[in-house]
Amino acid sequence: MPTWRRNLIVLVLVQLLSTAGFSLVFPFLPLYVNEIGIATRGSVEFWAGMVFS
Repeated sequence: MPTWRRNLIVLVLVQLLSTAGFSLVFPFLPLYVNEIGIATRGSVEFWAGMVFS
């Protein structure tokens, strides 16, 4: 197998793992924002959106 093909496969796998890791965090962002002291519902939604972006 050529070196470039092996490197491409490794990069694709790492990108998949990275994307999966980030997408697994998104459902828990409002809980984390609430835990750090943001209390009102509107503020939690706003700060979760800011962290997401």
